[in-house]
Amino acid sequence: NQLELLEALAGVPVPLVLAGDPNPSHGGYARAVARVVAARPDTYHLPALSRPLIASAMAAARVHALPSWVENVGLASLEAAAAGAAVVSTSRGHLREYLGDDARYCEPGDPDGLRTAVVDALAGGRRDASRAAIAGRFTWDRAAALLLAVYDEALGRRPAPPS
Repeated sequence: NQLELLEALAGVPVPLVLAGDPNPSHGGYARAVARVVAARPDTYHLPALSRPLIASAMAAARVHALPSWVENVGLASLEAAAAGAAVVSTSRGHLREYLGDDARYCEPGDPDGLRTAVVDALAGGRRDASRAAIAGRFTWDRAAALLLAVYDEALGRRPAPPS
């Protein structure tokens, strides 16, 4: 939904950075996004980045917006929140179960709502104060331990710990 994000933020004087290679199955859409990026000052589309460069970009971002039409959990949004960026996410999917009130949510087909959510997030600034708490809640070690506990409970070996 990059095109709608770009269109919703037309006239908002903030640099925008899109990251990731275009989907080869959506050439027309990728060309439309490229045209808008080329015509908009302070807007950049970077290719797929290495993990260290993604972490660096998220650590530098004031806001991370992922207004997808389809999203499971939005790992990129969790990573951005753990890096201290304010998060704007789609109202679809399950990110609200993870970030609750620590993110702003919008309907992906509502450009006015998307614009409002991003502008509000920009005004609120980075979330460095909640960064450590979010990063501590969502570690691979914790995820593995919780998954193991669920399997152990299913196999009758011990009760699952409280979530």
